[in-house]
Amino acid sequence: MGTRLIFQTAVGLFFLFVLPKQLDVLWVFARIRSVMLQATEDRKIEGNTHIPPYTNYDSSIIITSSIIPTHPNIAIINKTLHSLEMLQGLPDGSPIFVTVDGLDPAKSDNTENRQRLQDYVRNLRLNFRNDDRVKILTSYTFGHLTNSLKMAIELVDTKYVYVVQHDFPFSKPINHTALVESMKKNPLLHIVRFNKRKNAKMAGPGCDVVVHSSGIDFVLNKWSDNNHFTTKNYYFDMLERLGPSPRAPESPMMYAQNSNCSLFGQYLYGGVGYGPYIEHLDGRNTDN
Repeated sequence: MGTRLIFQTAVGLFFLFVLPKQLDVLWVFARIRSVMLQATEDRKIEGNTHIPPYTNYDSSIIITSSIIPTHPNIAIINKTLHSLEMLQGLPDGSPIFVTVDGLDPAKSDNTENRQRLQDYVRNLRLNFRNDDRVKILTSYTFGHLTNSLKMAIELVDTKYVYVVQHDFPFSKPINHTALVESMKKNPLLHIVRFNKRKNAKMAGPGCDVVVHSSGIDFVLNKWSDNNHFTTKNYYFDMLERLGPSPRAPESPMMYAQNSNCSLFGQYLYGGVGYGPYIEHLDGRNTDN
């Protein structure tokens, strides 16, 4: 009994006095590491404080989806997923997050649609059950793009991210390797969009900008929710600023762009007259 009592007393003293000091030291080291990582981050916008950990991949893909007439059929999103092969140089196994938004109570929340959406999610899970790259993220309430993206961006642990809409497959090859290198070398290229039309310059003071890097021209243009490539930090910061209101980011970002093209605009991949690089399947108005 004496030995046991001494042991219990020693353990108690350890947790009372020694462990807290060790935890304090660990906390300091964690803070130092956080500051060091912050210093190495070379792509951020004002106010950013979030640094993703390092992984074996440089980029993740987020594909946002919401109910459309063809659900529970997954043919449209499957075409978009298969088009990721157009991203030349993207490492095999790069993480893919598919978000499924809840039903809009003002427009589509009824018994039939709830069943269709449930069957759609089931079909996705069955289809990708053996694919470790793909994670299906479901929202049980309507959050629109802002909250769907926040749900996914919190799980992204790569520096870069493609944001793709479920009915916008890539239609031309994208040089992923050169795109990453261009963003590393050029502070202006904080976000790059893939146009569904031929690229053109944007009118307005300070908006006539073309950046050439790694063999690619990038043309400054307006902000759009259509497929684009940026850093996790850019999205993390932007979504924090936009807040929890269910909406599409392009509306407030287009408004902000009126005050500063280069800061709030997007650069189109490819030179003037190039494109389109994505195809619109128009899921909202497609019945088969």
